[in-house]
Amino acid sequence: MNNHLKNNTINVINQLEEVNETIGVLSGGVETLNDDMQRLRNEIVHRQNELQPVMKELPILKKSIEEQNASIDGIKYNQDVVEQDISLIKQKIGDMKSISYDGTFTWKISDIQEKIGQQL
Repeated sequence: MNNHLKNNTINVINQLEEVNETIGVLSGGVETLNDDMQRLRNEIVHRQNELQPVMKELPILKKSIEEQNASIDGIKYNQDVVEQDISLIKQKIGDMKSISYDGTFTWKISDIQEKIGQQL
């Protein structure tokens, strides 16, 4: 019985050593995880500090873009008006080419070739 008790004690001691070893490994893992969590917290704070000025500028940039878009819309409208004016001026110039200032009447027929071809 003494031998049996001795073997049981040795088994319990071996098991306790294994448990102690496992606890040591797990403690090291927990410590590593805690270090990683702290590093990540520090990194998050650092990134938030970097983003803060950018976030303050976003509304200013958005307003600037809206103003530029409004300005571009105004320029497009003015360009359309100028193109219409140019078209009217071209038409007036074309009309003036057919006006005679010496008292003779000149009748201008546009696309004469097409019109002659249609009659044949």
